[in-house]
Amino acid sequence: MPSGKPISSAGIYVNLDKPDAVRTAGEIIKLLHEIGVYVHVDDRAAGKIGYPELAQDLKTLGACADMVIVLGGDGTLLAACRALLPHEPPLLGVNF
Repeated sequence: MPSGKPISSAGIYVNLDKPDAVRTAGEIIKLLHEIGVYVHVDDRAAGKIGYPELAQDLKTLGACADMVIVLGGDGTLLAACRALLPHEPPLLGVNF
């Protein structure tokens, strides 16, 4: 789906059982905000990583994010793929 346009919004999908992934999600959100990217966070995780105001249900997150950053492991990445159907945004997996 490379379009050549800059990313204006990103989604965050995180494995809440991995403390480093949760901490990193908060850091990524801060960095994305600093460069002007709007962030959507999967609603089961938003409050737990300190950003309840960014919560989106997965159907909305898949539809409105230019890409989704998945923080966890192989299982988390596969779960994100299933959860974000049928929108199929590009995913960036970060293994913890």
